[in-house]
Amino acid sequence: MIKVLIEILIGLLAVVAAPLAFQAVFQSKSRIGRLAQTIAGITLVVGFLVVWGDTGRDPLQWVYCWLNPGAYSCQDTDMAAMAAAPPLNGIPQPDAPIRSQIQEALLLGAPGKMAVTEVYASLGQFPRDNPAAGLPDPEQLIGNYTTGIAVEDGAIHIALGNRADPVINGKTISLRPAQVGDNPASPLSWLCGYAEPVRGMVAHGVNRTSVPAAYLPVECRP
Repeated sequence: MIKVLIEILIGLLAVVAAPLAFQAVFQSKSRIGRLAQTIAGITLVVGFLVVWGDTGRDPLQWVYCWLNPGAYSCQDTDMAAMAAAPPLNGIPQPDAPIRSQIQEALLLGAPGKMAVTEVYASLGQFPRDNPAAGLPDPEQLIGNYTTGIAVEDGAIHIALGNRADPVINGKTISLRPAQVGDNPASPLSWLCGYAEPVRGMVAHGVNRTSVPAAYLPVECRP
């Protein structure tokens, strides 16, 4: 904070000293006048270098930006560079609607996870299809962005479509159960998308995920 105040003071002195320096050059012939000229000139140069080195702007522009901080030409260089930077991973911006559609589709698959978990807890094996899991047929499990939800050997495959963005329309997200080894008494965990089981756990079912990983939630990425 003190450094900033000092730079502000030096910058203002530099701007104020400029006319004094010119006045000393053209009007004063005395020793005091020449001394004032020297001091004003040194202050001008030092102030110019400090302001230029710290902000990349000449003193007059610095004063203008100090009085008009919201001006476009006064925006921070780093922030401007960030704004001009290309989108991450080549994803067209904004991609928030696509992510929102995927989140809604995953919520629609939550009852399927519960059904598979209950069957596994009671029978010790994974349901091979929707009827075995006690669920309606896949084409009857639809939503705004989902055309069907199918159970296949415990895994749940969510087909995206209907109002889904063309980028993800026709693609699939898989949810797979995982357990500790072959111990049927161990609690199930669920893997989303491209996620792999941690050491000591085994995933069941085939992963049919085809949505680009960059659009998926973090927990669904590799």
